[in-house]
Amino acid sequence: MQLKKNGHEYDPTKISILDVNMIEKQRLSLPTYGIRPIWRWFYLNARKKGLDIEFVEYKHDLYQVSGDFQYLIVYIDHYIPEWLIRQINHIDKLGSDIKIYICGYLPTLYNDEIKKICGDRTSVLQGVLENVLPLLLSELSQMSEIEEFPYIKLKDEELMLYEKQLNMRGIEVVQASVGCPMKCSFCRYSTFYHKYYKKVYTQYALDNIVDEIKSIVSAYGIKHFRFSDSNFLGRGSRVIKRCKELAAELEKNDLDITFELHSRSDAVTKEAISILKDSGLKHISIGIESMSDTQLIRYGKREDTEQHRKAIQILWEHDILTQGYAILFDPLVNKNEILESLEGLYELSEKCLIVLHDKMILYRSTDYFKNNYHYINIKKEEENNGIDEVVDYEFSDDWCKCNFEKIQKLNELISKRIIEFYQKRYTFYNEKERYTQLKRANSYRLKILKKAVCNDTISDQLVDELEQEFVKTLMEEM
Repeated sequence: MQLKKNGHEYDPTKISILDVNMIEKQRLSLPTYGIRPIWRWFYLNARKKGLDIEFVEYKHDLYQVSGDFQYLIVYIDHYIPEWLIRQINHIDKLGSDIKIYICGYLPTLYNDEIKKICGDRTSVLQGVLENVLPLLLSELSQMSEIEEFPYIKLKDEELMLYEKQLNMRGIEVVQASVGCPMKCSFCRYSTFYHKYYKKVYTQYALDNIVDEIKSIVSAYGIKHFRFSDSNFLGRGSRVIKRCKELAAELEKNDLDITFELHSRSDAVTKEAISILKDSGLKHISIGIESMSDTQLIRYGKREDTEQHRKAIQILWEHDILTQGYAILFDPLVNKNEILESLEGLYELSEKCLIVLHDKMILYRSTDYFKNNYHYINIKKEEENNGIDEVVDYEFSDDWCKCNFEKIQKLNELISKRIIEFYQKRYTFYNEKERYTQLKRANSYRLKILKKAVCNDTISDQLVDELEQEFVKTLMEEM
């Protein structure tokens, strides 16, 4: 059946995909790690089923598609940018037969509100992408047998699609599990999967994942891969088992690659890291979150500061480039906890690159909000096109309430200085040297922030003085 628009006939099985999160990162010139593996799976399987499919591209404030389409799939993460609303409002100009499917975190939580914003032509797909996209593909292709994500048996002609349509941006990103077995109180991702994914956490068979890696290595010579899993190793007895399985599959396929992954501190052991390093592990990121034990309890981490110290020590001994993520301020934090955390993070920063987020983004769906609702000082009812998932709050602690903005300003100024320093020297260093430079610069950051927090009141003058002290230290020491 052919449909008509502006006097032209077109195929109703043409699909355009708009990943709002990816577009926003491109628009704001933020780093991206390539296309989500679930979208790659959807794309290649749709092509196998005879569907014409493309990704909406962002170029200079324009959102470009190559031609007419019948279906638009929109992925929304945790907020709706104004440009998306304008795009959807203008869909009528493209043709009244276009069907819009909206999926993701926010649409699942706020089904009715999304429909009011986006209009009657939209259908909201509630649930995790790993569940809803196979169902949608079955509907659009009118076929019931769809390969289960993430398994893709790639043929030569399908590998061509990586280069031609996926622009080689995402082929180094692979996914070997879905969900997370843990449930940190602040994490909207784990909350989402615990509620909308029945299995909570699934580790996929690594022989299929390594098959895809092998195909990509053979076709393009790519040697480094990023596992995008929220928790690649799992927990408990699964950890060593997973390490050995990956090592065995890479060895069986004679693959000489390097890779990076994300892990918890409690999964890092000498045995696990030794196996992974021998198999090609080069980078690892860890959610440290805090070096205050009371703050970690509030975060629901089920880890303590000693576990963080042991994990970082093991990774340093094995020469693994490590990034540790931390959140300095949460709604209920006090000055003593901040000092304790900064001291501990500074200690770790000798062996690990600390990436510091100055303030927790608080989501209403998380256990942190639900468990502490009566103690959180909500500043105002946040309005995001009628959806208030992100909570705007004030700190309960008087010192934090009075001084946070000065700490935030100082942190931003230091970040700009680090970026300037890094960009000027980027071409003069290899990867490990760049990592070492950033690690040391961020270590100085923590030292300066601790000096600021030691004051009863942080003035603008003190912020300026500490920024200059940071610059002086950076230039003299590095």
